[in-house]
Amino acid sequence: MWATDAGADSVSQIDRATNQVIKKVKAVGDSPQGVAVGASYVWVANFAGKKVSRVNPNTDPPAILAIDVGVGPYGVAFAGGRVWVTNSGTETTSSNTVSKINPDTPLTPETITVGNGPRGIASDGIYMWVANSKDDTVSRIKISDSSVSTFPLPQPGGERPKPEGVAVGNGSVWVANAGFNSVSRINPATGTVIETIPVGSNGPQGLAFDGTSVWVSNFGSDSVWKINPATNTATAASATVQDPIGIAADLTSVWVAGSTGGTVSKLDTSGSLAATVDISLGNCAEPLPAVNEDDTGVQVWTVEVTSGSKVKVLEFLKVKQ
Repeated sequence: MWATDAGADSVSQIDRATNQVIKKVKAVGDSPQGVAVGASYVWVANFAGKKVSRVNPNTDPPAILAIDVGVGPYGVAFAGGRVWVTNSGTETTSSNTVSKINPDTPLTPETITVGNGPRGIASDGIYMWVANSKDDTVSRIKISDSSVSTFPLPQPGGERPKPEGVAVGNGSVWVANAGFNSVSRINPATGTVIETIPVGSNGPQGLAFDGTSVWVSNFGSDSVWKINPATNTATAASATVQDPIGIAADLTSVWVAGSTGGTVSKLDTSGSLAATVDISLGNCAEPLPAVNEDDTGVQVWTVEVTSGSKVKVLEFLKVKQ
C-alpha cells in the first residue's frame, strides 16, 4: 500500500504484518501534494513547482521525470490509462484546469477546463469527478473524450461548502464540504445532490470508500467519521488521529495520515485503532493517500514536505500484506 506525506518529502516501505518501516526510497519535487499509482509508476503533484514527477520506484536510485502542468497541482488520480492532475491555483493566481497525462507521451499533457480551484479528484470508471473549492462546484469529466459538465453545490443560507475531497462508491459520488462540515452525496447521472450528511465539526477534508462505507477525515477535530450509505448517517470512529487529512481504505483497513506527528494510523472497519505506524516524517500533505493493489500487496502512498528548501525529497511508503 502506497501513501504520500507532505512534511519531509518522504515515503517508506512498511511490512503490513508488523506495521514496521522496512525501506525508504527518495525522489525530487517542490512541495509534493497528491499522489497516485499507475502504469508501473508513482505520480506526484508538486504544488509549488507546477510539475508532476513520474517516479519509477523499482530503480536505484528512482528514475524521475518532471512534467509541466498547471498552477498549483494538487490532487492526482489514475483512471482509464491516464493520469489526472487538478491544478488548484494559489492564493494569488487562480486556476481552473485538470491536466490529463498519457503515460506513453507524458511530456505533452492535455489541458481540460473545469471549475475554479479544483482540489480532490476521483473516478467512477466512466467519469472523473473534481471538487472545485473556489467556486463551490463539482465537475464531471468523461474519460473517453474529456468533455466536461459542471454542477453547483447547494449553499443553504448563503454558506459556502468549499468542497475538498472526493470519493466514489455505492453508486454515488461523495464530496467533503469543508465549509459547513458535511458530505454531499451526488447522483452521478444527473450531478445533483441527493443527500447532505453532517460529519461533526471543523473541516472534513479527505474521503475514502472501503467497499461498504465512506470514511471522512475531519482535520480540525482530530476525528474520523464513518458514513453508512444505506441510511445516510455518520458516526464518529472511536479512534482519534491528530490533524487527519489524508485517508485511504481497502476492504479490511482504513489508513489515515495525520498532518502532524509523522504517523499513519491503521483503523479496522469498525473504526477502532488497529496500529500506529511511525514513518519518521514531518507534516503530511493535504490530499488523500493513494491506494494501489498488485501481487506484492495493498499499497498506500503519502507525501511529506520538508521546510526551508525548494528541492524536496519524497520517500515511498509500501505496506505489504
